[in-house]
Amino acid sequence: LSFHRNADRALERERRFVRRISPDLLVADADPLAVMAGTSLGIPSYILSNFTWDWIHRSLFPDLEKEWRFLESAYSGGTYLRLPLGPEHSPFGKSRKMPLLPAGPPGNPDKGLALSGGRSYALLAFREPPPGGIPEAPGMFTVTALPENTLGADLCITPADMRRAGASFADLITGASLVLCKAGYGILSQLLAEHRDAVVLGGRRFPEEPYLMSGWNTLKGLTQSWNNIRHNFLESFISAAGL
Repeated sequence: LSFHRNADRALERERRFVRRISPDLLVADADPLAVMAGTSLGIPSYILSNFTWDWIHRSLFPDLEKEWRFLESAYSGGTYLRLPLGPEHSPFGKSRKMPLLPAGPPGNPDKGLALSGGRSYALLAFREPPPGGIPEAPGMFTVTALPENTLGADLCITPADMRRAGASFADLITGASLVLCKAGYGILSQLLAEHRDAVVLGGRRFPEEPYLMSGWNTLKGLTQSWNNIRHNFLESFISAAGL
């Protein structure tokens, strides 16, 4: 509701920013104001996402029709580059299917294992403990990647540790024997692209979650022979946008 009350001012700020940088095209992650600003200035505008906010609002707040209709109309002038692991709903004038686009670069398992001291490990890929707690991984050495060890893992590898080692979170994913995580596009897209096993915890009651879980269960067995995975964002975008 706060967003809707301040939408006009936020849109004008967005328009000023877009005028200042004067782009040839605009790409955003589900942000309807970006599309409104771009299209009002005659700039081709694209949304790259697996969901849109009008669909989320309609699912969570069906009685607030005026608000989700506003979001629906905000998207209408742009082009939707629809990622997998989401609903087919599209409020856009144009829509194109995208391949699975992992949220990070390919990982190096050797770097992940080096960070764990060479020990086989289960990666706890949570920012905070999930409702009901974290399932136990009996007999496994557990690793987390947070500024502080709030998950009670056997080893906490901080962002500073990874920078010093020239490593990334993707390295920890590919080096893990098992990943425990919530259902989110970022982590699931990386797991699918890297063919990693995971325990994916549901139960957040977020409208996107059933699509993420269904996509995970469907695609997990297909990725070994699936060619529709691109690590190169620009290659994928240019191909899908027809540029």
